[in-house]
Amino acid sequence: MKKLLSIIAVVALPFTANAAETKKCPVSGKDADPNCKLKHEGITYTFCCGKCCSKYNKDIKASVYHRLGGRKAINAAVDAFYKRVLADEKVNHFFEDVNMKRQAKKQKAFLSAAFGSPVKYTGKDMRAAHKHLDLTEADFGAIAASTKNAVLNKKAKK
Repeated sequence: MKKLLSIIAVVALPFTANAAETKKCPVSGKDADPNCKLKHEGITYTFCCGKCCSKYNKDIKASVYHRLGGRKAINAAVDAFYKRVLADEKVNHFFEDVNMKRQAKKQKAFLSAAFGSPVKYTGKDMRAAHKHLDLTEADFGAIAASTKNAVLNKKAKK
């Protein structure tokens, strides 16, 4: 949670393929050996060899996603972010006709992938997803301020 501001930042990191979907080793691209597996956050990934499995596991643990606390931390941060935003009269009107459960799910998937989760993000990029809203710098500033206040209030309570 103390990294909430970092999580909300829009970043441009490469997304990795979900090995469980492709049946290919996510490291080498070769056919996966069904006997060479790694389970991470409830998903089983398959690899062509133990060396690739070890590399993948090492990369996951070195990722920003893992260092932030993985799925549990991303989920908590996104939930706290939307709670704060929906309470902010300067920006909550953008979410009046939005299914917030679906919105939070998409945001969690995007941020997880952007921060190095092994699960591939398949949604729209941020620019395309928000184009219809005609957002201004003031709108972005209100969101950023709300997020910053959430982080500072969290730190002050510790």
